[in-house]
Amino acid sequence: NINSNGKYPIVYGFEEMIDLDEKGVYIYQRNQSKEDRTYFTSEYKQRLKGIFDYIKDNNIELSKYEDSKYIIDVYNKKSGKKIFEENSKINIKLLTYRQLTWLLQQEGNSLIYLGGTWCGNTQASIKTTNDLAVKNDVYVYNFDTKLDSGYAKKYWGYSKEAHIRDTQNSFVRLYTDIIEKYLTNIVTLYDVNDGASYKHIEYTNDEGNVIKVKKLQVPYLLSYNKDAKDNDDLKAPITAYYEEMLTLAETREDYVYSEVNYKSIKDKTFNVIDAYLKRLDLHAKEL
Repeated sequence: NINSNGKYPIVYGFEEMIDLDEKGVYIYQRNQSKEDRTYFTSEYKQRLKGIFDYIKDNNIELSKYEDSKYIIDVYNKKSGKKIFEENSKINIKLLTYRQLTWLLQQEGNSLIYLGGTWCGNTQASIKTTNDLAVKNDVYVYNFDTKLDSGYAKKYWGYSKEAHIRDTQNSFVRLYTDIIEKYLTNIVTLYDVNDGASYKHIEYTNDEGNVIKVKKLQVPYLLSYNKDAKDNDDLKAPITAYYEEMLTLAETREDYVYSEVNYKSIKDKTFNVIDAYLKRLDLHAKEL
């Protein structure tokens, strides 16, 4: 079929759902038993290779839309303000959930920024985070706890968002796994023992017990090393962090660029980056 302007926008297509188990990558089929799984075959790989052969054989030039361009475009659009100039250097790299969990299992140090383009508080702090990352020639890895960045509900008519930091969401175990497996020493503004339901995340474990975990607020910037320990020789993978909600609304007390708030966000971001660099025997530079 051709669309109304007579063009064929899809020039080649390949669709096949896959998953991974202990034997390798298999073709996913709903309600299929483990014994009946079909694993990668040369025939499957050849069909997958077809799309790349098509690109090569027809000399198709692929356009690029990099993380940096996305960050500039979307933060400016969603905030309604010019947070970034078009030629801004961006030292923030976007992560999917699987990339995040992979990163959290690696040796060494990393800077991780939890927050999303939909969040007014993240919009207020993202530029300072990036400015200090650029100043110190480091990368900050950004993970959005709304897996769909809020698009599904806002633009596509869905009734819910894929928000893992939400007790009512079916994806909540993705959040609790991060807290319980990796961010084990996390400190949050909300007290997990507070009776208010919005101040913690609940889930039911495999034994049927209701468990509460700490609920972080975004933006949340942290320096991470899975093997780090505290002064008592206990595991402490978060070596520094900040969690503070400011806004871009000039009329509000928590306006990010009022003198006191801007100093606060700069100092706290600097401290996290400095803690990260000190583990590399370096020191951070201030803006």
